[in-house]
Amino acid sequence: MTKSVSCFARNIVDALTTIRELKEKNVAVVFEKEGVNTLDGTGEILLTLLSSLAQEESRNISENTRWGGAV
Repeated sequence: MTKSVSCFARNIVDALTTIRELKEKNVAVVFEKEGVNTLDGTGEILLTLLSSLAQEESRNISENTRWGGAV
């Protein structure tokens, strides 16, 4: 169990790779905030979308931090 997708991984590839490895061992990852269980039928699809959003948010924060330091 993890709090949210953004706490689990910062990019889609890492998240999906880890989820698939755990799924092969019949281990679920449950994302509390988003209400996603990776062993559910729609878990991976939802995770892909949410991971994409989390990755973009992380990129935006990084970019804003760089701009803030350049002033």
